[in-house]
Amino acid sequence: MPAERRPLLRDDTLYPASIDPSTWAGFRVAGDARAASEVPVLEVANVMAWELERAGVVGVELDLLVRSAAKWFGLKSVGKTVRRRFEKGVRLLVAVGRATEVDGRLVLVS
Repeated sequence: MPAERRPLLRDDTLYPASIDPSTWAGFRVAGDARAASEVPVLEVANVMAWELERAGVVGVELDLLVRSAAKWFGLKSVGKTVRRRFEKGVRLLVAVGRATEVDGRLVLVS
């Protein structure tokens, strides 16, 4: 397979050659519930960024953000496994400069 058509492995997820994970802001919502381990951290971060954009300058408390994002992926409850996975999404948002914490809330960096 030519290099330009090979999927890219980033973290634990394969992305089509047509997607650059460093700039991709999409996410796939679940028709059926998925296990937290099946939800790519990048998609968690992207859905959280979307939620933060909707919240505007007031931002969102971490616990509420995690619960809200989990619903997008069909996850009914937020236990330790889900929380750990989704907090990785928060750390990714902060690490790449897309969000910051202000007074216990996450807000998008404009």
